[in-house]
Amino acid sequence: MKKADKEIAEAHRIQTDAIQGEANGEKMEYSVLFTHAQDTLMTIYSEINLANQIIKIAK
Repeated sequence: MKKADKEIAEAHRIQTDAIQGEANGEKMEYSVLFTHAQDTLMTIYSEINLANQIIKIAK
């Protein structure tokens, strides 16, 4: 779970940098791949949260 937390934090940082860049005027073409990556990131956040809850219950 520590590795998952580290990796998801890095993915979130990269996503945030991309979104902030566009908000600051950097042009970014629409990308189905980026949209899919954002959707996957949200799903992974949910899965990590669920796994943490299951670990708490199991303990």
